[in-house]
Amino acid sequence: MIKRIVTLSVNPAIDRTMYFDGFTVGTLNRTVRQTVVSAGSKGMNAARAILAAGGDALSLSFSGGSGGAFLESEMKREGIPSRFIETACGVRENIKIIDTDGTGTEANDRGGPVSEDELREFTRAALELSDSETLFIMSGSIPPGVPVSFYRTLTEAVKDKGSTVVLDCDGEAMREGIKAVPNLIKPNKRELESFLSLKINNLSEAASAAKKTAAGYGCEVLLTLGEDGSVLASPKEKAIYVNTPKDIKVLGFAGAGDTYLGVYCTERYIKGRDEESAMIAAASASAAKVETPGSLLPKCEELKKYESALTAVRV
Repeated sequence: MIKRIVTLSVNPAIDRTMYFDGFTVGTLNRTVRQTVVSAGSKGMNAARAILAAGGDALSLSFSGGSGGAFLESEMKREGIPSRFIETACGVRENIKIIDTDGTGTEANDRGGPVSEDELREFTRAALELSDSETLFIMSGSIPPGVPVSFYRTLTEAVKDKGSTVVLDCDGEAMREGIKAVPNLIKPNKRELESFLSLKINNLSEAASAAKKTAAGYGCEVLLTLGEDGSVLASPKEKAIYVNTPKDIKVLGFAGAGDTYLGVYCTERYIKGRDEESAMIAAASASAAKVETPGSLLPKCEELKKYESALTAVRV
């Protein structure tokens, strides 16, 4: 039985979310409301959501420099149990631009480089936390200095110690990581399209793509489709589809997928709920997150506000 979820951030970031009324490229733009600065790494976002959903979380992350000091102080202020590995490269900053019509634009720093000694210490810390009662969420981009095979190697190592692994990344990191057969992967639509070199145009194609990946790699696939909902596929069962609430006001799109994953893993693996119930809880929490500025989460009771508007069907 899973009792704790450890989230990994090998490329941590500070999110700076800025709000504009008609953002225009190539000219001066001024914000129309206060900029929100928050600890926004995927692993930290997921840990935040796990705790809000009533789970036990630990965030393992690189840190360093003034940015790292900010991350550490924010995690402490929010009461999120954390372990940090110091790096000389410090912490990157990502810019999130949100227009009044809900359009979101991102400009992310690449981060790094991480040294071999720093990566070795990070790996040692992860292995110390590995056991049969621990689930790892390995998420986010791979910075310079970290091999693209890192998630694959670490997945194999923690699985050997009995841990469960959820992988949430894209590109070469995902292509390598999935070879270690994690228990679950969570791509979004763009990421799965890139992985399979195809275009997903509707729900039928989304379900087919998720099923193809699950069958081909022997792991569950939790595919998030933004405003079009989400699909869960396993190697043998029919896929499950859950819709998304309509008419949501976008104030903080960054971290919506991480919130979904954190809540899903809490509901399913820690609380032992069925897949449909876990997906509905996750979809509601993700929608509530989108309505909250920056990378912050709404209050705990607000995570369930959309559950009654959601349904799960087999597809």
